[in-house]
Amino acid sequence: MSATTRHETLSSQPSRIDRYPKGQAIAGICILVMLLLFFNYYPQRFGIWVNALDAGSFVPVLSPAFFEQYLPWLNLCWVLALGLNIAHLSLGRWTLVTRLLDLGLAFIALNVVVSMIFGPAIFAINTQMSSLDSAAASVAEGMVAAFNLVSPFVLGVIALALVIDLIKKVIDLVRSVSP
Repeated sequence: MSATTRHETLSSQPSRIDRYPKGQAIAGICILVMLLLFFNYYPQRFGIWVNALDAGSFVPVLSPAFFEQYLPWLNLCWVLALGLNIAHLSLGRWTLVTRLLDLGLAFIALNVVVSMIFGPAIFAINTQMSSLDSAAASVAEGMVAAFNLVSPFVLGVIALALVIDLIKKVIDLVRSVSP
C-alpha cells in the first residue's frame, strides 16, 4: 500500500470524536420505539395499584394535561431522535448536520421538560372513571399528590442533565469544526 493510499484510507475514517457506536444507535432506536408505543398505545397501563391483591384497584394516573400539552411534544422529540439514531446507524459517525440537528433536539427536549416543571400537573386521577371505593380513591389521590410533589424535582434533575448534555454537545460541535 502506498503512502498516499494509506493516508487517504486513514483520512476517510471518522475521527474519534466523530464516531458514533452502532450499538448505541440500535439501543436508542429500541428505547425510542418502546416509548412511542407505550405512551401512545398503552398509556392506561401507566398507573398505580391501590391494593396489590386486587387487580381492579389499578388506576391510570396520567392527567389530561399530559396527553393534551406534553405528549405531542414528547412524540416530536422521540420521532426526531429516532430519525437521528437511524441516520447515525447508517452513517456510523457524526456530521455537522447531525450535530446541529442533535443540538436543536436537545433545545426542544429541554423546553418540554421545563414546561412540564412549570405547567399543569402530569398526574391526576379521574375518580369517576375508576371503580374504587372512597377509601381506596383517597389513597390513590394521596399517591398522585405525592407524585405531583416529587415530579418537579425529578424533572429538575432531568433538566439539569439536559443542560449539561447541551453544553457537551456544543463543545463537541466546536471541536468537530475546528482544525
